[in-house]
Amino acid sequence: MSSSHTRRMHLELVAEAGGSPLDWLRERRLDLAIVVGDRPTDPRISHHKLFRDELVALVGRTHPEAKSERIALKALAREHYWGAEDSFSPGTPLGGAFARAGVRFARVTALPFLSGVPLEMARAGRGVTVCPRWFVQDSLRRREVVALSIGRGLWLDWFVATPAVTASPATNAFVALLRQHHPFA
Repeated sequence: MSSSHTRRMHLELVAEAGGSPLDWLRERRLDLAIVVGDRPTDPRISHHKLFRDELVALVGRTHPEAKSERIALKALAREHYWGAEDSFSPGTPLGGAFARAGVRFARVTALPFLSGVPLEMARAGRGVTVCPRWFVQDSLRRREVVALSIGRGLWLDWFVATPAVTASPATNAFVALLRQHHPFA
């Protein structure tokens, strides 16, 4: 008779770390963070690329731009934006593109994307929202909304970041699983 041992890992999501996950890693208050943006350059942090994804504008199927593949920044800025205001803050791909183009949204209703309201408002033709394409794959597959490339395309690089010191076997196994099972694996 063989016996098998099950190893368990405790996983805790720390929402408070979302604003500055790399600081939390440096302070050893996190073992791992999923980060988006430029590759971390701090030698105290190891990084493992997960995937690259496009940041897209979502509109309803009856929206005037719905037949297009992309939307110009100036046309996007004329829309009513539903979503998180930090989506277009200066350090983000969208915020940087808006700053370079000298435009800003005409009207903003600040709501967390995960509330579902921004997606519903875009679907209803009441404006636009912006998010990574992988967030809305199911809605796109069901043809509930249309995803438009923004300008020539805005891209996000997703990483797993860990402290550079030797990680535990459990953390290494978790990183391997994330790399194996990300949205575009």
